[in-house]
Formats: sequence, C-alpha cells, structure tokens
Amino acid sequence: MYKNKIVITFGLLMMIFSSEAISQDRLSLKPAKADREKIEEVKWNTKKVAVGMEVKTASISIFDSPQEIFILDIDTAAAKLNYYVGMADSMEKTSVLAKEQGAIAAINGSFFRNHDEPLGQSRHLIMIEGEILAHTESEEFSNRATGAVLVRGNQVDITDWSKEKEMRIEGQADHVLTSGPLLMDDGKKVDLTGTPFVLKRHPRSVIAFVDGHLLFMVIGGRSEKAAGMTLEEVQFFCLALGCSDILNLDGGGSSTLYVKGYDEDEIVNVPTDGSERAVKGIFYITTE
Repeated sequence: MYKNKIVITFGLLMMIFSSEAISQDRLSLKPAKADREKIEEVKWNTKKVAVGMEVKTASISIFDSPQEIFILDIDTAAAKLNYYVGMADSMEKTSVLAKEQGAIAAINGSFFRNHDEPLGQSRHLIMIEGEILAHTESEEFSNRATGAVLVRGNQVDITDWSKEKEMRIEGQADHVLTSGPLLMDDGKKVDLTGTPFVLKRHPRSVIAFVDGHLLFMVIGGRSEKAAGMTLEEVQFFCLALGCSDILNLDGGGSSTLYVKGYDEDEIVNVPTDGSERAVKGIFYITTE
C-alpha cells in the first residue's frame, strides 16, 4: 500500500514537471517562417478616424497561440498633428489624461511604481515642454530604460537611451518619454539576450515607425483570445510589418490605446483588468 502511494505521488510529480517543461518550451519557441507569412498576409479590419489616421485590428493565430492586435496607424506626412508627452500628478487613466489635454489619440507611457512606495512615481525620465519632471532610476538603465521617444520641433524620433544621454538631454528636446527595452533602432535589430521578462508572454504596448508611419500598438493578452507576446515575439511581429524603429512601453494591465470617437468608450483594445488601469504618463497627439 505504501509503495503504491509512492508510485502514484512520483507519477503526479512527473506529470507536473512535464507540464511545466511543455509550458516553458512554448514560451521559448522561436518564431518560424510560417509565422512571418501569416503576419504579412493578415487581413486587417480598418477604420479611418481622421485624415492620415486609421485604426487597424486583427485576431490571428501566430507563435502557436491566439493573438489580438490593435494599431493606430498615423501617416505623419498626411496627418497634421502635434505630438506630446503627458504626465499625471499621481496616477490617472490614459483616456482621462488624453481628454484633459484635448488629445485625439493616446497610448499609455512608461513604467512607474504601482506596487511600492513612492506610489505613482515614474521609474523613467519624463520631459514635458523642455522641463524634466522625472528622472530614470539608476538600475533601469541596464534593464528597461534603453530607448526613448523624443519630440523636437514637433518631429518624433525613437532612439536608444543611456545615462550619458539623459545627463545631456536638457535643451535637446521638447518632450521625452524614456522606456524600453528598445527593440529596433534605425533598421538595426537590438539583441535582447539576458533582458528580464523577455521570455514571458504579456499584453504589450509599443510605439514604432514603418515607412513614415507612426504606429501606436497594443497587443492583447492574459485571455483565451489573446495569449500576449514575449518581447522577442513582439520584435519579430513588428519586423514582419516592416518596422525600422520599435520601442516597448509599459504593458500588462496598463496597456491602453485611446482614440477619440472610435466607439462608445473610445478604448480600442480590451484592457486585461476589465477596465482601464491608472498610469503615470502617456504619449498623445492633437490636431494642429
């Protein structure tokens, strides 16, 4: 009787370990050629929201998983817009911050303290109208703060970031939102080896450039319809779209894409918490 119990227990342990191994293997699967073909051939549902701006959404099966993609595609040559970084005094929903600024679209910004003190403090540099309102925490430079979206003279740039760049930024830009990790820079793929949270699937927020188009992108996750992506999968997905510059923003429950007039609640994606999460900052646009 005792031996049988040992055998059963051992069998259960083997099943658990096998299940864990399978789960980890799925998360570490390398994207295949078939995934690229699916991405290149995806049939987007599109909705024009303004001159030079359209929302594109799709539910697809890639990376051996279901995925939901939500994109605001901005033709920077055709759309006459102003680009800004916004920051809440403490924390506030992306849509609320956007409406307060008269924005026609916005995406949540970078990482902040939402579980520890000082609650609501930005972990990364935020510059608004040439004034630095938050600095990057030192340990973040080697972790997530490897990229930034800058606005100079109403021109948007996605670039690499470092402690040295941050020390010299005053007077060099009007608006800066530091985040990361940077996934692509001027057509060069960034090596993500050793980057924390790369191998886990989460909802993601991304800002990227492709052929003069600025993309605000949210990738759904944590649901039966949307598995979320690892950062390597995000990188692969955006490269298949033809992106030359890709910056990861805060993800998970923070991921929110707001577009004025898109639908009743004006939130394009499906927030994983069931409703919007309050955040520290946003990147937003207004009409000229």
